[in-house]
Amino acid sequence: MSLIANLGVYSQSGVQKFIYQFLDSSVPPQYHRSYSITVNSNNVQFVVDSYGEILLNETYTINQTQFNDFVKQISSCKLRIKKLKGDGDCNGGTAETFVFFFSNSNHNVDGSVYHCGGNDSGNLTGDLVTAKELFRSMVPDINTKIEGTRKE
Repeated sequence: MSLIANLGVYSQSGVQKFIYQFLDSSVPPQYHRSYSITVNSNNVQFVVDSYGEILLNETYTINQTQFNDFVKQISSCKLRIKKLKGDGDCNGGTAETFVFFFSNSNHNVDGSVYHCGGNDSGNLTGDLVTAKELFRSMVPDINTKIEGTRKE
């Protein structure tokens, strides 16, 4: 199943929002940084946390053209749900999740991949690197913002 089956239909079919989540590996709290980026037709929300403690929560306004460009670019990544591969039996890895919400909640779609020990497992395929970078590009100075949450 494609996360975005057809761009033309998709952008007109009641998409509400896209979410990308990065779940950091299990390390001490001062080093652990997970984050989520939520994109909808009006804004982008960026949240950084360490084991559930919110360290940064910012929202940026976007216009319809920016949203449409995002939809077009994310659709070109051809993210697809696939059968699970690997057993995910590895400690210390990171995970990425992509969730797409439609106005009809019965059609929400999500997929994830777990990176550990040089191997990937999960139920998602496609150009994950480009998709992740598209989300990250929606947040101004994202690396600086994440680093700014680190406690000395």
